[in-house]
Amino acid sequence: MAAPKRGDFLFLLLMLLVGTGAAAFALVFTRLGFGAGLLHEWLRQWGIAFVAALVACVLAGPTVRAVVSWVTR
Repeated sequence: MAAPKRGDFLFLLLMLLVGTGAAAFALVFTRLGFGAGLLHEWLRQWGIAFVAALVACVLAGPTVRAVVSWVTR
């Protein structure tokens, strides 16, 4: 049963990478446009967004999973 749990965590990490990367890029690009500092600022903001989203998902995960289970039963 450990393998599915690792798969769930890997899925979470990959979705966080994609989601926070896209959101951070959209916000940085909107603010700065194409310029010399775009890549540096995007990577900086991405790191901050990823850590914040990971903490939020880990803390809210059990509650969200319980709500989804309750709604879909």
